[in-house]
Amino acid sequence: RPTRTPAKATRPARAEAPAPDPTTTAPKAATGSGKLTLQTKPWGRIILDGVDTGKFTPVVEMPVTAGTRRVEVVNDRLGKRVELVVRVGAGETVKESRALE
Repeated sequence: RPTRTPAKATRPARAEAPAPDPTTTAPKAATGSGKLTLQTKPWGRIILDGVDTGKFTPVVEMPVTAGTRRVEVVNDRLGKRVELVVRVGAGETVKESRALE
């Protein structure tokens, strides 16, 4: 009688992940930090990306994470506010001046 040798188990070949398509790859988010100098008339409380900073205008070189930031300045006593969007690059200082309406 011939003896049977069990067949060796083979692993399925690994498929390599395709290279990302450069036309559909999302851009990288900005990294690092920058600064924001903000002046308003009248003064107001600064809300950055929906979070109250505890700071009031005028503010000089307030550290912020680099990227697109949503800034609100609110004066509750006068019922006035202004909203703006600023783009802060790493190592950059952005200066803005606004009137509260």
